[in-house]
Amino acid sequence: MANTTSRARHRAATKPVTSLDSLKNIDGKKGFVAAASAGLALGTVWAGSAIAAPEGADTPSQAKVPVSAQVGDAVAQAHLAVAANPVVTAPENVAWTEGQVEVPAQQQQQQAQTQAQRANNNHGTANRNVGRAAVSAAPISIPANIAGGSIADIALRYQGVPYVYGGTSPNGFDCSGFVGYVYNQAGIALPRTSWGQGASGKHVSAGEAQAGDIVYYGGHVGVYLGEGKMVHSPRPGESVRVQQVYGNPEYVRIGQ
Repeated sequence: MANTTSRARHRAATKPVTSLDSLKNIDGKKGFVAAASAGLALGTVWAGSAIAAPEGADTPSQAKVPVSAQVGDAVAQAHLAVAANPVVTAPENVAWTEGQVEVPAQQQQQQAQTQAQRANNNHGTANRNVGRAAVSAAPISIPANIAGGSIADIALRYQGVPYVYGGTSPNGFDCSGFVGYVYNQAGIALPRTSWGQGASGKHVSAGEAQAGDIVYYGGHVGVYLGEGKMVHSPRPGESVRVQQVYGNPEYVRIGQ
């Protein structure tokens, strides 16, 4: 009986195979890389300027970059692209149509109410402005008992002279410049400021005020005409004019 010697068979030594070895023959510049064994799906990876060399150029360092590293770079770039694009959400009640968005009826109603309110506000402002203009433009009668050559008579001669800040002549008056000029025409010198003029005479009550007295508001002055009226240089953009006394001024009598 022949002796039989059994020998174990051994597989020839080979290099270990990984799931990425199947990608070695894929051209990274052109192809669609699929790594199914790793559970990845990458769409159309194009080699960028960092790993693409000009035709015929000798780039040994790039040639040695493993395919696995290229795949990892592509995955990282894909994550960055997703992170850079914000998520946009739309309200559930918005009806989308091609080329436009239909605004919900409730929002349309709110917009209509807002526009109507703005129109009402503008209309009210216009009415107030018209009312003020009418009051300013309305003629005011001048008391008939003003004596010729009196302080009140002199003051009335300069109606229509424009307001000029710091003005003290018929070319332009501010309030105290007007009062001082009028009194100077009657031979009476007054301080330049409204406060100084208010302290230059005797203070009298509204019931005792006479034509020619100074109507004193502290920071503003005018000349009293009687019957609750005065003439003054109001403010920039206006001119010397007659109007009803407003507020609660003091009355200053000069020379007593």
